[in-house]
Parts: sequence; structure tokens; C-alpha cells
Amino acid sequence: MRPQVNRIVILAMLAVALPAIAGAERVRPGAGRALALRVIRLLARLCGVRFEIHGADRLDEKCSYVLVPNHTSPIDIPAILMARPDARFVAAAELFRIPLLGAAMRALGTTPITRGDRRAAHRQLVTLSRPVVDRELVIFPEGRISQSGDLGLFRSGAFLVAINSRAPVVPLAIRGTSSVLPPNGRLKLRPGVIRVEILAPAGTTGLTGIDRKTLAKQVRTDVIDALSAG
Repeated sequence: MRPQVNRIVILAMLAVALPAIAGAERVRPGAGRALALRVIRLLARLCGVRFEIHGADRLDEKCSYVLVPNHTSPIDIPAILMARPDARFVAAAELFRIPLLGAAMRALGTTPITRGDRRAAHRQLVTLSRPVVDRELVIFPEGRISQSGDLGLFRSGAFLVAINSRAPVVPLAIRGTSSVLPPNGRLKLRPGVIRVEILAPAGTTGLTGIDRKTLAKQVRTDVIDALSAG
């Protein structure tokens, strides 16, 4: 599919799919998420994108986790949904002001974080830190998409949430997304393989908020090692 046609097809599908996801979720909980997954699979097939998921057997489906992936492309989010279909995301509050996107994000249970207001962000993180059974929460620890492709520093907020909610941290090493859809690719998907590797969980038992930065460094090292090995 030619890049310009590719972009038009994607924009047209999103214009239909995003409000449909929000509407389906209002009618029946879970229906919007199921529709989102179908849209991702269809777009991937049309554009020659293939997802490979590795390491899912490392997770106990009955446990709660905080998932911390590297972030080099907007397509990281669909890739994570393909790997963990029930995962819920934390996203910048300003994204919720984009009408169609914001409605779909709310339908999928995405939690807004006010990045420009430290006090508000802290309150939101405290709310997320309450122990919840059988939940997978995705927080991008770099805070934004890496424009260079290099792994940025991991902020400590995700790790504080994990420690306070007594949930293990699960590093995700995602490869191939920046080639399939570069950060400024303007929705022109390229054929390719996206690999999501689920690494061994890092336990938080016995840790306190003081340990959050040490945990962040440890998990970042795990992601770097996995990306280098691939």
C-alpha cells in the first residue's frame, strides 16, 4: 500500500473506529476494548505489520502488575494491547482534550495525569497506588516518546505506584515500532515486525517509597539489556 494511500486509510478507519469504540463500551463494558483490538489487527494486516509477543508465560493472570515499557512510537500502545489485551494505560491529560481520541481513551479506562501540575499529578498517582486485585496498569516511565530512539531516564512515579499498591513491576522491551511508525511518521505505517518482550517481574515486597529510584534504575537496566540482546 502506497504511503499516501496508507495514511488516508488509517485516518478514515480511526475517524470511524474511535467513536465506535466509545459507543460500544457505553453499551456493554468490554465491547469497546474488543472492537479496538479488532481494529488494530485489521490495520496491521492491511499495512503488513506483524506482532510477536514473547514472555507472556512469566505473568500470573490472577495477579496485579505495573507494566513499564520503553516508548519510541505511537504504535507502542497498540503493540502493548496486542500483548496484554486487558491492560489499562496512564496518559497525559492533554490527550483527553482531543475529541475522538479522548472519548476512546476514557472508554478503555485510561487514567489522565496532569504532567504540568506537580500537586495534581501527585494526587492522581496516590489514587492509582491503592491496592487493586487483578489489574495491569501501563505507565511509560520515560514520560514521553523518545525522539532519538535512545532509552530515556525512567521517572520514579510508576515505581512509587507499584510499591504503594504492592504490585510487581513488569519491564516491557518493545522493538520495531519506531521503524514501522516513526515518532513523526504522520500515520504512515510501514511493513515490519513489532516484538514485545515481557521480562521477568521485579518484586516490590518490603520496599518503600525511598526505594523507588533504585527500583527504576534496576528495571531500566533490564530493559536496556533486553533491547541490546535483540
